Amino acid sequence: IYNSVTRLRTVVMRFIYITTVVLLLLTTLVAAQDSSCPGKPPTQLCLKPMNVGTRGRSCRPRQMWYFNERAQKCERLKYLGCGGNENRFCTLSGCQNSCI
Repeated sequence: IYNSVTRLRTVVMRFIYITTVVLLLLTTLVAAQDSSCPGKPPTQLCLKPMNVGTRGRSCRPRQMWYFNERAQKCERLKYLGCGGNENRFCTLSGCQNSCI
């Protein structure tokens, strides 16, 4: 019985360890994706009109996507780098997953 309990305890500890490592890796991956997309608004909303933002010294233009409510599809947006609204997505798939 002692060996069975010891084995069970070892299996449970390995499971907890592996689960913790996987969760930490996933958290790191999600955080890296967010930081690798400058211009991403804190909250993304599909039903706002297209807004390219404004230019400025510290603003860097970039290719992004927005949801065109009238056409019911995601379209390219040349974001000027500052301001704008929440209808702005880093990728086409991100826009489609959120809005369609």
